Amino acid sequence: MLKAFAAIVPDDAEPSGVADEIVKVVDMPFGKRPFRIHYDPTEDGANVGFTVLDRRARRCFIGSASPTC
Repeated sequence: MLKAFAAIVPDDAEPSGVADEIVKVVDMPFGKRPFRIHYDPTEDGANVGFTVLDRRARRCFIGSASPTC
């Protein structure tokens, strides 16, 4: 897994993108901040998968007591 991850992260990757995302969240009004943000500099699709998982978790833990959760 480490080799696969290293293969998709560019050698010149900068952490400033993460910092920019944190600044955006901190600048949001209290009560409007998201529970989690997704930053995907490699654009490998992980942000889409995490969004789906977050939606499911929100529905299962907040919206219903479905046995399929």
